[in-house]
Amino acid sequence: MPSLAQNWGLLGSGLPPDPHTIYADTVSDKLLVGGRFRRVHNGNDSVDVMGVAAWDGQRWDSLANRLQTVDGDWQEWVSPIDRFRRYQGQLYASGSFGMMLTDTTFLHNNARLNEATMNWEPLECDFLGGIWQMTSEVDDTLYYTGYMTQFCDTFPETCFVQYDGEHFHPFQPFYDLPYYSNNLGNIVVSFQGQFYMAGLFTVDTIDVEYYGIMRYTGSQWEPVPGFEAAAPIKQILVHDNKLYVSGYFRKYQGAPGNSIAVFDGTTWDDLGGGMLMDLDDPSYLYPQVRDFLFHDGDLIAVGNFNFAGDTPARNIAKWTGDRWCSYGGFFEQSIVSAAIWRDTLYVAGNFSTIDGVPYGYVARWDGGDYTESCSTPVGLPEVAYERDLKVFPNPTADRVWVELPPDVQAAGRIRILDPLGRELYSFAMLGRSDSFDVHDLHSGSYFIQHISGSGVVRSARFLKL
Repeated sequence: MPSLAQNWGLLGSGLPPDPHTIYADTVSDKLLVGGRFRRVHNGNDSVDVMGVAAWDGQRWDSLANRLQTVDGDWQEWVSPIDRFRRYQGQLYASGSFGMMLTDTTFLHNNARLNEATMNWEPLECDFLGGIWQMTSEVDDTLYYTGYMTQFCDTFPETCFVQYDGEHFHPFQPFYDLPYYSNNLGNIVVSFQGQFYMAGLFTVDTIDVEYYGIMRYTGSQWEPVPGFEAAAPIKQILVHDNKLYVSGYFRKYQGAPGNSIAVFDGTTWDDLGGGMLMDLDDPSYLYPQVRDFLFHDGDLIAVGNFNFAGDTPARNIAKWTGDRWCSYGGFFEQSIVSAAIWRDTLYVAGNFSTIDGVPYGYVARWDGGDYTESCSTPVGLPEVAYERDLKVFPNPTADRVWVELPPDVQAAGRIRILDPLGRELYSFAMLGRSDSFDVHDLHSGSYFIQHISGSGVVRSARFLKL
């Protein structure tokens, strides 16, 4: 079976391990990647970047003067750069970094780039306490979030602060939430005239029960109806007057979806079932959607998962409005961030290979409109054969077991097909269950069929690791 890695383009020599974010900067017209790497490579040419790499379409380079201090030339890893954002025309960075400035003061965790000098500069207040990450922008106000702390030495303890480009201000609505020292803030957005904030919060400090997302009525915070899981939300976007959220939550834990869901202000939708690691066991491992964006009418989600809806999709999939579709290509580790630059999709993460081909933790989509497979469209009944034929473990590395339902004639044949329907293997199956060797298959998704003696065909999909 041909590798689908051909649909993904290399960016020069790639990057060293552990990128944390990828960002399309339209002002400099560069693709920025933040992470824990100290150096990048263009062939034999090594460039010191201190966690901030810039791709101009031809080569990797540093973006500006260093953003953090290291102990010595031997050090290959630096503290992570987690986020970039253009705000009021200036570039901001956020992470866990630290740097000594020329006046012997320190810059901690957040900085703004002075593009006249190409030096990173500190903001008004120090980020040495619990609030440390730049997360969202609402009505031309930038929000920083984190753990409960007394920010700027004067603010009452809070998880959220506002920034106007020069000065920080308390986020006053937060103080209508009962004080609790273990509250954690992640993101705040405005949706249908109300503030929504994600994190871990409680409204009862005696009988503590955490909520992953809450909304502000104008005088108090309340849990968002339908989202009962105290699970981390990593990303929130408002699109076409709907609120999209993603993260680590699952339906069996009380969330309205598996790792991703959408809210219209009244009801939640699970977007075709969302993401899972195993269709037969929703509690298996920990699927997650780390990032998502909208492009050409599709929602593109990335993270760590094996299925999107009921179709195999390894760590990236797109929602076309009524179904999930897989890009194909087996990312051996998670994708943590995605961006659209020059009208093209780019991804970065923990993957060093796609279909076994080295990619250096960053890749460009060159496959056009290609999709490997799509899930059952929302609104159509689920295909019966996908419930009747049990395939496990799914995903699998070497052997796959097939189990027939009690009312199915046992004698028959097993066929393994590639995503285009071409037969790869055929085996006789005499009993009601049997296992088959698939270790020679390339990583990716496949169909498995049971054909009974009377010609009845039942099929299912499985993912080969």
